[in-house]
Amino acid sequence: MSSHSGDSESGDASSSRTPFSASSSKSTRRPPGACTHCKFLKARPFSFSIRSLRLIAPTPPNQIRCEFIPEENICVRCKSGGHDCVSQGRKKRKAAPTHEDLQERSYSQDLQIQSLLRQLDEIRAHSRTRYWISQAQAEAVALKRQMAQTSSGNRPGVWDQPPSAQAYDPRFVNVQPDVVHVASAPRTIPATHHAARSTLGKSAPSRVSALLV
Repeated sequence: MSSHSGDSESGDASSSRTPFSASSSKSTRRPPGACTHCKFLKARPFSFSIRSLRLIAPTPPNQIRCEFIPEENICVRCKSGGHDCVSQGRKKRKAAPTHEDLQERSYSQDLQIQSLLRQLDEIRAHSRTRYWISQAQAEAVALKRQMAQTSSGNRPGVWDQPPSAQAYDPRFVNVQPDVVHVASAPRTIPATHHAARSTLGKSAPSRVSALLV
């Protein structure tokens, strides 16, 4: 009986110790992954020595390991350098999208592309309509100006020109430019013609009297 009672007491004592040890191990356990100081050493490309001011060759990232000491809750590198060993843990990876999610995303992207193409077509049609409206307005203004000049008695674009330009304009003159120029120019009688007429007039009475005799 005593041995049985002793076994039960030892079993109770062991069962009472196990949850305490598990809880204590959970409390001292840190998140998995390297500490912040070791991550910084892996990320930096190079460093300088303060004493010699020389460039120190960087250590390859695969050779930098955060060796954690569970009993002291610190890694070897932080312990030797006197740094605070803090581990932030690894980031949780996003779950890969399922086939349905990819289909929904592609469908929404197709709808967005179609709406953008529709907006582009509307913008092009609107700009084309504005262009034709502006062209029609310009032609209407030119036609009104032409009708106003025609009603006032002046043919547009011709009678506003100088006389020389009107004479040489082939659209409104059906004769050659040289003929028009001669017809429009004043007649000039040369001096030799006047002299011949004067001599002929003086000699005419003498010739008539000679014929009568």
